[in-house]
Amino acid sequence: MIQSHGLTRQTMVVTIGMNVLNIFGNYLFIYGPGGFPKLGVVGVAISTAFAQCVGLAVNLVLLRKAAGVYIRWNDLFVWSREHIGKVLRVGVPSSAVSLSYSANQFVTTAFISSLGASVLATKIYTQNIMFFVMILAVSLGRGGQIIVGQLVGAGQREEAYKQVIRNLIRSELITLAAVAVLTLFRQPLMKLFTTDPDIIAMGAALLLLSFLLEPGRNFNVILERSLQAAGDARSAMIVSITVTWLFSVPLTYLLGIYWGYGLYGIWAAFIADEWLRGILLWVRWRSKAWQRKALVQLRSEEQAL
Repeated sequence: MIQSHGLTRQTMVVTIGMNVLNIFGNYLFIYGPGGFPKLGVVGVAISTAFAQCVGLAVNLVLLRKAAGVYIRWNDLFVWSREHIGKVLRVGVPSSAVSLSYSANQFVTTAFISSLGASVLATKIYTQNIMFFVMILAVSLGRGGQIIVGQLVGAGQREEAYKQVIRNLIRSELITLAAVAVLTLFRQPLMKLFTTDPDIIAMGAALLLLSFLLEPGRNFNVILERSLQAAGDARSAMIVSITVTWLFSVPLTYLLGIYWGYGLYGIWAAFIADEWLRGILLWVRWRSKAWQRKALVQLRSEEQAL
């Protein structure tokens, strides 16, 4: 809620502070300096819960002081059917996309596990390295989502359309630059995890394929978040689930397992999946059909309706 008001720096500071508090609490309960009780795992749980509660309290203050949003006790029990309906129109499809992605990762990991422990280790190490670029794509998508949501809510839908195109161009350039940096040091990075030359060689090759994978992922994430912000979460859900289970999972099995291309074939399926979803979402965005899906209507539009 705070981020939706554009206050992303504030939430970042709160999150960092919460994590620092949690780490300090873990240190106290695990090592017990100065006679502090050593509670082990129980102490870690207490520390985590305490840090989360402190973070919640600070965010509630931010919500009121900075964003001007007041949550009253009555709001917890009195619900508006119209408001809940709008929340569910975005929330349910967005949750379905996340569940579908998690299930897809489960199935894909099962495929990779059947190829052997070294192949699974290669996949894990490679994705750990590329996690920084993945987080970058998600962050750019979240930022774009906030901007698009504000523009659509203000009735500036044509500006929202153009803004997404600008976001795509900028984010693709940033993603490519980040991939270039990581791939430049791909072998030293792989050596942080293992000394096995076969795993290092395969992981380094997969990192080079990130020049195709990560721009596709970024393309897909930006458009998916933009459609959700515009109120067209259902279309994003249909594209994601349909492509995942009718195209991506079968292709992953076909290339990686049945035809025997192993992890390289699976990576090729990942690339095809991201780009196909991105292209379909791009077609949807270009159609401007999402402009009729806005959850918030301007007063003049409401009167006209």
